[in-house]
Amino acid sequence: MTVARRWQMVRVSAGDYLLPSNDTRTLWRIYSYEEHGDAEIGDGRGGWRPLRGTFWACAKYERPFGSFDVLTEWDLLEWGNWLTWETTLATRREAVDAALSANV
Repeated sequence: MTVARRWQMVRVSAGDYLLPSNDTRTLWRIYSYEEHGDAEIGDGRGGWRPLRGTFWACAKYERPFGSFDVLTEWDLLEWGNWLTWETTLATRREAVDAALSANV
């Protein structure tokens, strides 16, 4: 399900964006990453194959978000403050949709 965005994404760097939820209670991080074959994925026939390529994911900021004071209290971009929500998505749009349609 596609949910209309109310807030604009902020580009942190190439393939890395911040996006507030529509109710501004949750901050999402939309990012791309590379898989080099260390992980495996089902091949649809009961077997496994190496996972390779560029994928998109979304992560939820684990600390309360609702005012800019929060952004100065913690290191916003420190990966330890983010909970991976969904991975191996083919497009950035899929990652945005996954974040905005999440029930959190």
